[in-house]
Amino acid sequence: MRFYLLRALEMTDMYDRSEVIWEDWKKMIKLNLTTCPEDNVNMRSDCHGWSALALYEFTRCIAGVKPLEPGWTKIGIEPHVLSLPDFSGNVVTPAGMVQLSWKNEAGHYTLSGRVPDGVPVELFLPDGTKQLYLHGGAFEF
Repeated sequence: MRFYLLRALEMTDMYDRSEVIWEDWKKMIKLNLTTCPEDNVNMRSDCHGWSALALYEFTRCIAGVKPLEPGWTKIGIEPHVLSLPDFSGNVVTPAGMVQLSWKNEAGHYTLSGRVPDGVPVELFLPDGTKQLYLHGGAFEF
């Protein structure tokens, strides 16, 4: 049911409150698990779609890559930095690869990346401002 809880937090602009939800995944990493168990009691994994929730969250909410227009003809990037000091990743989209990285140093964020050339991208920054790059390509803020 965490998928629905995280969607509710996302839809109400309260995704920053998801920090506590990530604790179970942090425990899995410490246990050197290679698949996500169904729960943290039995530690058994059926390896179905629900156990892949973290993959969706990293691309859609942590990296914040989403389509703004049908067919990914315009891309939005609205990262949720949470308590992560830095982040980097690639997101495969129908329009091509989106690359994104950020660094948080003493509350000062630097965000950079690349979207496919010719695909407009709108950045929604942690301070609430927006930046629009009409021709895609590399960006830095």
